Amino acid sequence: MFVPDSNFTRWLVPALACMLQMAQAGRPVTPWLFEGSLDGRPGMVFLALHERMTVAYDREGCSVYLAWQGPAEPEAGPAPAGTGPGYQAAGPIYHKRVNPAPWSLKGPKGNVPVTVRLIAAAVEGGQARLDYVLGLRGGAKIMVSERPEFDDHYGDNALFRNFEVTGIPAGMTLRLEVGGRGMAETWGGGATGQVIREGDRYFLLQELDGETPLKVSWSPLGSSEIK
Repeated sequence: MFVPDSNFTRWLVPALACMLQMAQAGRPVTPWLFEGSLDGRPGMVFLALHERMTVAYDREGCSVYLAWQGPAEPEAGPAPAGTGPGYQAAGPIYHKRVNPAPWSLKGPKGNVPVTVRLIAAAVEGGQARLDYVLGLRGGAKIMVSERPEFDDHYGDNALFRNFEVTGIPAGMTLRLEVGGRGMAETWGGGATGQVIREGDRYFLLQELDGETPLKVSWSPLGSSEIK
């Protein structure tokens, strides 16, 4: 189990307070959770969290695909059949995910095959909630609920992702690759999970059922790190 260090504790309480403030303050557009395609890529769930941050989740990977500063701008002209309304990022890119399949499960003998599916995306209590199910061979399921929120408590452009996980089999480690290309990233997280770095890649690891808050701050300068 990961024990939060002083840096993690320092930002966790302000981040939770900021989440509540964001939920109560309203959003830059209405509706602020909507679906469509991004640059021709279908199956996207858009969250206009703040005037300084829009995040796009994809149904294929069930995680953040793109995050940027500014709104999701409607594309000109009719959208291709079956893709839904088309949008494009109207601002600097914070993050673009590289791994098309960021979720994985690892056991004592190596990786365990899983299928990942987004089963719900809705606004609850003023915040977005995304629910995923990870299916294992034999019918076992791991359930994941994520509540993402914009956080600018320290004046930076940060995304706070709160995960609640149930159903992790004993002896298994749930892994989510969270890094990507874009601006320099600073990661923090803890509770029942931890953020680790493997080379130039970042992962959220969780071995026990429970709740894990995760925060990433983006900066156009500096280098990626874990705090």
